[in-house]
Amino acid sequence: MASVHAFGHALWLAWRALLHRPGQAAVIVLGVSFALAAPRFTLQASELVEGLLMSRAESSPILLGAKGAPVELTLAGLFFTGRPQDPTPYAALAEARRWGEAAPLVVRHSAGGAPVVGTSVEYLERRGLTVREGRRFAVLGELLAGASVADRAGLKPGDQLRSDGVNPNDLGAAAPLLLQVVGVLAPTGGPDDGALFTDVRTTWALDGALHGHGAATPETLAGEDADGQALNSAVMLAEEAALESLSGFHLHGEMSDQPISAVLLWPRDDKARDQLLGEVALHPRLMAVQPPEVMARLWSMALQARRGLWVIFAAVGLTTAAFVAQTLSLSLRLRAPERALWRDLGASRRRVALIVGVELAVLFGAAALLALGLSELGLWALQAALAP
Repeated sequence: MASVHAFGHALWLAWRALLHRPGQAAVIVLGVSFALAAPRFTLQASELVEGLLMSRAESSPILLGAKGAPVELTLAGLFFTGRPQDPTPYAALAEARRWGEAAPLVVRHSAGGAPVVGTSVEYLERRGLTVREGRRFAVLGELLAGASVADRAGLKPGDQLRSDGVNPNDLGAAAPLLLQVVGVLAPTGGPDDGALFTDVRTTWALDGALHGHGAATPETLAGEDADGQALNSAVMLAEEAALESLSGFHLHGEMSDQPISAVLLWPRDDKARDQLLGEVALHPRLMAVQPPEVMARLWSMALQARRGLWVIFAAVGLTTAAFVAQTLSLSLRLRAPERALWRDLGASRRRVALIVGVELAVLFGAAALLALGLSELGLWALQAALAP
């Protein structure tokens, strides 16, 4: 009981002493907390990012695409960022289906700032993408909106969205199309939430390779729509003829030669995977990449950079420790008369040491709690930034 009373008395004295010197206490707490929070945040942030990247890669066994940079193909096929160096002919999809289930991917367009991904229902089913509102795309010009895109832009079934990235003054180029939103996907927490999904034929219409002319007239071709966009036959596709009369639309060239970005393949078994990798290795124009291996190589490079950060953190920690030690040493010397007064009042050396120790424990305990809060706040901000 006496020891509990002594500790309570020491805690009260320590608290009063810290309140008497709030500036010094704040500097020590902030310095120690930042020195502790930085390595903890770095470790947990790297684990978070690694988990997100590798889980996406592991659910995407093989990507087929034109020979080039495996990293570019992987980033385009998994995260819809950038694009592969060269397109892949649509005929690669039929080749891929010899070894398992496959879905085409066209990643070179956007609408409302979000990537438009041309694909098939196999992709939706394999990714576990379910429709929260509306239905799946079925015909030319229809879109499924990812959850984040829909929430950010306020999209719902029945809305229209114009494609991006075309110079309205170039009437020889494919014009922006008005695409019909027919459904909104349930959130998944992955890159799919930030994308718009459609059939590959719609992306060919965005290229200008698939179009119709039935509604175009010299008068409409010379005009502008309500948004000030120059009209040509491609705009007529979306605004007047897209969903009611598809018979007039045609491709320039063979369907098997139309460009796609990649083919995402789920082999039937390990034997089919090995046969695929062996055959494609000899193909003159195609390559097969395994996203888990590509992302593992990328992450190993990131880990090398992280090891460099540990050296910086160690230097910061040593500097902070030296600063805190010097500050505390100076404080103890300046407070020597205070400790002498405690001794004159009957406090033993053990009691004085307890009071000083409790004061230090309060300082470092507060710094540890603040470091925990700062690192958790940083992780929350990182998760928000990584959200699609």
